[in-house]
Amino acid sequence: MKRLAILGIASIFSVSAFAVDGAEIYKKCVGCHGADGTQKYHPKASPIVTLRKDRRLRALEGYKEGNNNKYGMGSAMRAQVQNLNQLELEAVNEYIESLKK
Repeated sequence: MKRLAILGIASIFSVSAFAVDGAEIYKKCVGCHGADGTQKYHPKASPIVTLRKDRRLRALEGYKEGNNNKYGMGSAMRAQVQNLNQLELEAVNEYIESLKK
């Protein structure tokens, strides 16, 4: 029982020690989307910060899966997100949401 409790506590600390940093992930997005998410990367596109949080996450997931090619940016976006796991996608989405003023 004591061993199980120690393992549980250790797993909590290991998860928090490796917490996903959406701001750090977003640094590679700044060139196209701007530091505050307001830069338009395509004339018809809305700035990513103005998108609803759930819609933005679905778009990121679609780019990762390779089935989103909105405005012809599918391959470029897929290259940016293909190595991110679900927690990282959610973290960067939360960070973008935090940029709303």
